Amino acid sequence: MAGLLSTVQGGGASAAAPGSKASEALHLHKSAGKVLPKIVILDLDYTLWDCFCAHHTSPPYRRTGPNEVRDANGAGKLIKIGTDTRDILTALRAHGCRLAIASLNGDFPKSSQLLEAFGIWHFFQKEVALVQILRGTNKERHFQQIKAAAGSGVAWNDMLLLDDASRNVQLARQRGATAVLVEGRCLTVAVLEKALAAHAGEQRNRGALLTFFKPVSPVAQREAAAAAAEERAGGKNTREGEATIPHISQWSEMLGAAEDRGGGSALEPLAKPAEVREACGAPPSVEERGAAKKPRGGGAGKVEEEVVSEIAVGDRDGGSAQKPWGGIARGLRVLDAVAVLAALAAAAAFFTS
Repeated sequence: MAGLLSTVQGGGASAAAPGSKASEALHLHKSAGKVLPKIVILDLDYTLWDCFCAHHTSPPYRRTGPNEVRDANGAGKLIKIGTDTRDILTALRAHGCRLAIASLNGDFPKSSQLLEAFGIWHFFQKEVALVQILRGTNKERHFQQIKAAAGSGVAWNDMLLLDDASRNVQLARQRGATAVLVEGRCLTVAVLEKALAAHAGEQRNRGALLTFFKPVSPVAQREAAAAAAEERAGGKNTREGEATIPHISQWSEMLGAAEDRGGGSALEPLAKPAEVREACGAPPSVEERGAAKKPRGGGAGKVEEEVVSEIAVGDRDGGSAQKPWGGIARGLRVLDAVAVLAALAAAAAFFTS
């Protein structure tokens, strides 16, 4: 690939060409304002190289090509790293990412000799505490020791794991790190770009969640409580004479209070009960129907009897004259619940996108 490093047999330090694909990918990622991982954790077998180092190779190792080594002093098994690997490691270090290793092969001497033979041991040698080559059934201990060695300024979500085993990827994700499965036995620029995009996406979603659930300061809580108390007391803002528009929840409470009392006085500061019922399509109350039947002269006793009769019928039917108020109150409460569910659904869609 363009910018592939020239190497010297037997290893040694090297630098990535400025125009390497790995360096360009990291530069574009960073220039777009996306967050880079603080630590990139690499697996060894079938991730950094294409074999099981501890079981299938025998030192001493000898470089026989730019990206290949043979064991048994150059006469044995051929071991390869990806053509992008050296550029990827160089670019990550150049952009401030620390490099770590988490391997289950358990053979530190053999692994370090192979890294030296490929000429890439110097990427990890300066922070050897981040190199965890331990036997085990999973990488829990590896991850914990890497995090401890990384220092207090590094959280789980600052880490990125590249590994060929899905169980290790899942474990790292459970801890809060970004983890990407490596397929094809070796690192490539395509894998790096996928990993950087995954890390940036998780950082963006985490930032949105922290903003959404940001705790309210005590001062803001006191101000909100005072405003609520003021609204309950008089429905006024702090400035004299400026009316507060009631929230839908207040309408529900006011209608519920009217239902409990059997009247509409709770709405009187806003509108007359008859006007509210007319706007909502509710039938007139018994009193309003009685008022409509008042004679222009005489017959008052007969009208009074009809009103009493209608009230009695309403009582016998379970207070049907007040039922429209209860329906409106319940409807507004349902609207409140629907609004909350819609907001939660929108938030869930945003965070899973």
